[in-house]
Amino acid sequence: KNIFPHSTKQHSLFTCTNLSLLLCAYWLSGSTAMALCLDGRHDTLPEEYQRSQFVFTGMLEQAVDVSSPEDPQGIDHTLYTLKLGRAIKGQLPNRVIIRSDNSSSRFIIDAGAEYLLFMDEYRQEGFIDSCGNSGKLTPERAAFLSGLPNAG
Repeated sequence: KNIFPHSTKQHSLFTCTNLSLLLCAYWLSGSTAMALCLDGRHDTLPEEYQRSQFVFTGMLEQAVDVSSPEDPQGIDHTLYTLKLGRAIKGQLPNRVIIRSDNSSSRFIIDAGAEYLLFMDEYRQEGFIDSCGNSGKLTPERAAFLSGLPNAG
């Protein structure tokens, strides 16, 4: 049974073309993909600050895509190397490595932008909760940092 009884091939083609145009417009806008977060939580900045092992600002120095033995042509994960700006919570080296799995929960870091990152250690690598508040250092995030006692 056809669930779209009034559709025609022309209408379907038109709809697919519109969808393609929308996806192209989104891609050309420079927007990065967002994580798919289904657990319903959204910590505030202070809540995520409290529960995170490390909080810091940093900028991307290098991004390396890594394949897996099961799929040597594909990308399993990306290792981001960031230059530490300010360590706000926790002791960190001058260079921080973050692993971002190539999945719907990946966290993408763009070159040329300063980030505020809430990080935990997982399997000896940095892990960013992509459903959290980590992201480019916006005025809202900067205001939060200025209210912390150890923000310099």
